[in-house]
Amino acid sequence: MDRSFVEMLLSQKHLPLPVECVAQPNVEKIGKSICALLNAQGGWVIIGVDDNYNSIGIEKLEFEKEIQRFL
Repeated sequence: MDRSFVEMLLSQKHLPLPVECVAQPNVEKIGKSICALLNAQGGWVIIGVDDNYNSIGIEKLEFEKEIQRFL
């Protein structure tokens, strides 16, 4: 996802699909968020953004493989 797409998602007040923000990269929390969205109507998981939509960033980008193993 590029930055402009994430900014567009976060700027919308009424989205057709939910947005789940995960401030701290935690594989278990991200995995549970993905599973919850898959069991519902779908949506977006944005990592490195807090619940108030403030960008806090992340230090490590190795989570893709860890998340795939978790799921």
